[in-house]
Amino acid sequence: RLALMNSVDFYGPRRALDNPAVNFLYLNGEEPSRDSVVQAIKAGHTIAACGFTEADICIGSYIPGDEVPMDEAKKSVLSIQAKVMRHDIRKVRVYSGANLIYSAEGNGSDSICLDIPLTGLPLEKYIRVELEGLNQHWICNSTPFYLK
Repeated sequence: RLALMNSVDFYGPRRALDNPAVNFLYLNGEEPSRDSVVQAIKAGHTIAACGFTEADICIGSYIPGDEVPMDEAKKSVLSIQAKVMRHDIRKVRVYSGANLIYSAEGNGSDSICLDIPLTGLPLEKYIRVELEGLNQHWICNSTPFYLK
């Protein structure tokens, strides 16, 4: 299992503005410190993004990188909240295993707040969320929720 992380190998302020790579980390209420950040990355409690200023994705009390019991996942709701830096969120995609289990166009806004019931969806192996912003480079990807 690997945590999804993002970085940009471009140099200079213009490149950083054009490719605003960020990583959102869940520190579970701990003060930000080297140890808490390393612990979050090792646990996979990350969301990799480019062009997004906010992202929060959870299944009940589970956060990206967590193991979610399959029986519980089938009765749960996937909550997605995000905000893109400029323009609007164009697409929302949710994958389970190799399958696309949910897809929607954006709402014409720079932010999104969705609750997707997982009941009745074909769940297998993991659940991963992908949000697309201005173009295919402005994207937000959650580390998977692993189903057991």
